[in-house]
Amino acid sequence: MDIGSFIYGVVASLVATFIVFLAKKTIENRRRLALLCSAGVHRNEEVRVSAAYLFRIVVDGKYLLIRGGRIRSQYQPVGGVYKCFPSSKAKLDSLGARADCALNTHLTDSDDLRLRLPGKNLLEFLDWFDGRTGREVGTMREFREELVEPGYLTDKAVKCFNPEFIRMCDRKMSYSKELEIYELLIHDVYEVTLSMDEAALIREAIGSGPDCELVLVDARDIEKGTVEISGVFYGIAPTARKVL
Repeated sequence: MDIGSFIYGVVASLVATFIVFLAKKTIENRRRLALLCSAGVHRNEEVRVSAAYLFRIVVDGKYLLIRGGRIRSQYQPVGGVYKCFPSSKAKLDSLGARADCALNTHLTDSDDLRLRLPGKNLLEFLDWFDGRTGREVGTMREFREELVEPGYLTDKAVKCFNPEFIRMCDRKMSYSKELEIYELLIHDVYEVTLSMDEAALIREAIGSGPDCELVLVDARDIEKGTVEISGVFYGIAPTARKVL
């Protein structure tokens, strides 16, 4: 074999290896391609990130929703924002992240993963988030706070709590007209299967008047974004569609 053929073979092998590597990385990051472009466009702007988990809880073929804490005129899935631990401070500081003040939750929930950071650091933030180090990974807290502590379910539900991961929702940046900022909403969906006794307690907790905190709604109601209770229409948060 002459030197030219040898060099050609080496180059061809390197090119083939690079193409395979690139194809593999493209497949691995296919969900991030559009996000990569968006982050690039807004690299020098501040973007908002909110990372939360939602529960799909079905009783009698209907979906359980709870009245919003801030927006009392709408219902939403049980769930909440992930929290970070003190050990994550150095990493988040290095990304230029700061607490999101738009909803005034930073005063009482400063450890919520609801923050703002430069767009150029968005993908690095996702690498940290997906690595699961320095942040909450369990989902018991919101289940307890929203369903057990108010008395809708008993402590027995906590002992039997075993949510099944359903999916990680697509991650896409969008513009929030309300907050006037581009944002990325991260949502993980889990399904909680209630026992017969727990389902019975939920049925008892469902009210019929304007003060009811829990409702059971059809998928059609969620798609429409409204539900009628005693002749009054209430909104259903867009996040409810993610649990269908």
